[in-house]
Amino acid sequence: MDNLQLRNHLEIHGPSASAQTSRSFSGRQAALAGLVLGSLMAAMPDTGCSLYRIRASNDYAEAVAHWGEHAASSAEMLPPEQCWALRRGQPHVLQPSAQGLRCEHIQLPEDGAAFSSACLPLVAQGVQLGFVYVSSPLPVFLSQLDMVQAMGGLKTVRGPL
Repeated sequence: MDNLQLRNHLEIHGPSASAQTSRSFSGRQAALAGLVLGSLMAAMPDTGCSLYRIRASNDYAEAVAHWGEHAASSAEMLPPEQCWALRRGQPHVLQPSAQGLRCEHIQLPEDGAAFSSACLPLVAQGVQLGFVYVSSPLPVFLSQLDMVQAMGGLKTVRGPL
């Protein structure tokens, strides 16, 4: 999907592209969630995605939007220490072929099926706002993470939210 097709998709689907949005999100944050999730949905079909925000108290991250079906589910609320992306401040990728550290919030599939996942931190003006968790039974989406980060501004979100 090229940039024009993506832009058209987002203009058509906009914030409604997210399947669920928490009532605790402000209108502007909900629009951002729809934009990010719409970008991810368009770029990476057959994936599950959850958008987490860090509560004002900084003691928990809570899932505020979801789409798709995860290959490996994740906790709805978690302390930031359970996510390597939040601990390290950079994307954390887990591939089935590589031995790596799995975030504690990721729950292994009951059937033992292989999966790939990525946690992408959301940062604005040096402050961690949350992260995006993506998982799929197919590792192909991992090759698209750089493009998704650029489209969604996932490395650094600029301006007030």
